[in-house]
Parts: sequence; structure tokens; C-alpha cells
Amino acid sequence: AICSFGSALQDKCVDLSEVRSLISKIKASDRTDSLSESDRQHEWQAVQRLSCLLEALRDEGDLSQQAATTCAASRPYVQTFDYLDARIAQLTTNENFNCDETSVSFSGYWWSTGEESSEFERVASSHTVSLEDGSTPFLVCSDDGAAGKELLGSAATVVASNKLGEIEASKHFEVSFVFNPKGTASGWHNLFHFTIGENVAKEGDRLPAVWVHSGSTRLHVRSSRQGSKNDGCDPEQLPPLNQDTTVLVRVADGEMNIFFNGNNVCKSTNYANPTVVTQPLLVYASDPWYPSAPATIAHLTYKPLP
Repeated sequence: AICSFGSALQDKCVDLSEVRSLISKIKASDRTDSLSESDRQHEWQAVQRLSCLLEALRDEGDLSQQAATTCAASRPYVQTFDYLDARIAQLTTNENFNCDETSVSFSGYWWSTGEESSEFERVASSHTVSLEDGSTPFLVCSDDGAAGKELLGSAATVVASNKLGEIEASKHFEVSFVFNPKGTASGWHNLFHFTIGENVAKEGDRLPAVWVHSGSTRLHVRSSRQGSKNDGCDPEQLPPLNQDTTVLVRVADGEMNIFFNGNNVCKSTNYANPTVVTQPLLVYASDPWYPSAPATIAHLTYKPLP
């Protein structure tokens, strides 16, 4: 439905562009013709007299010439192009959509998990929109959206305060990456961090974020949910040093699940109500609030889920 709506918006903007082009041509045209202004006024009066006679005939009123002239004189003359300009302004007022928007917000009810009435909830979301004709209106409508957005390609050492970009947040999502720890370090060290702006000031500041435990390669995975801005799941299994481990973090169906090389290594059932945000997520690898982990990551990919 969102994709169909986006296509309809693009069609509207094509039509609106053509209308605006025509309006510009009309307003730029030479507003003179073979009739003088006095000729137009005489023509107006003749048309109004005829109209008054027809109305009097319909209403069984006074059909005299004097009555028709008096009736016509009571109707003020409207200059043709003034009338045209007024109608153009009236018909092209855009109170709801102007074809220069960069995002569209949606709000509606749907089932999140289970079949109980309590799981039927109102959710709002905002999506970056492309209004260019023939383009994909929203990321979720594209093949890239279905496959996920890769934010980092080949293996790279994580560096503190390294911002990779911004993405649209999804209530349900998967984040995947290839993790290769090069050593251990004392204290919390960050791998990457998806946030609406801060470290952990509010729900949405960790959506998700991943650290490495002190003196270990164990992962500390956090993702906000309603009622907790710092919930998550920490796998007991330790990724081996200097080897690639493909990690998948999934928040969907009321759960957080973490997979190492396709095997489920951690599960939390606390995610019946994941955090929903409308602002874009800033993506860091690593973040500005912690030292960077002694590791490389590759193919960091964010995939929105239904």
C-alpha cells in the first residue's frame, strides 16, 4: 500500500508540473488581442443583458429593455485576465502536498505479534520519498530495500566517531555484519552504533548498538524497546580471534535473535513492543562515546522487515 501511494504521488507531481508550466506560459503571454478593453466591456454588457432577459423569462419577470439594462448594469465587469489569474490561484492551492517534500509520515493500526487485541496497535513511521517520475518512491519498495542497505562494504578497522551515514528506522529489522576481532581490551569498546542522536539518553539512541566486553571477544548487543532504552542479548559464545564471524541481529516477532554463522546463539523475548522512531538513525562505526574495539567489520547491512 505504501508503494502504491508513492507511485500515485509521483503521478500527481508529473501532472502538477505540467499545469505549472502551462500557467507560466499563460502569465508570460502578451495579454492583448484584436479587441480593445472598451470592446470587451461592451461585449460583457451585451452578454449580461441577454442573461438577464433569459432569467426574467424563466421567472415570468419584466422583459423590458430598460429592466434588462438595469439588471446588466448591476453586474460588475470582470477583466478577463484578472478572472483567469484568480481562478489559477484558487485551483492550484496545495494545502496538503506540494511536490517538494523529502519525507512522508504514515500512521495506522496493524498486528505486531500474536493475535490478542492488545497486540493491535497504532504505529507511526516516516519514510524518505523520491518524487522523480519513474524512480522508486520509498526504500522499502526497491530491491535494495528488500535486500537491505549496506553501510560498509569491505573489511575496515572501526574508528571512534566514524559516521557512516543515516538511514530510515524500521520497527522490525535485521542488522548483519562480519566481525573479526584482532585482540581484546580493558573496558567497553564499541563496534557500531545506530542512534537518533545520543549515547543512551532516550529510547531510540541504541537501535541497535554493539560493543565488545572487557578483556574478551564477547559481544554486548543492545536495542531499545518500549519501556527500556538499553535492553538486549549477549551471546555466551565467543567469536574467535583473527577469524571472520558472520553476525545477524534480528528484532521481529516479539523477539531479539542473534546468529553466528547461521546458528542462533542468543534470544530475548522482551521485544513485543520495539521502539518506533520517525527521525533518521545516525550510523557510527564506531561511536563517539566509547573507545573503538580492536577489530574489523565488513558488510554492515541494515534491512527493514515488515
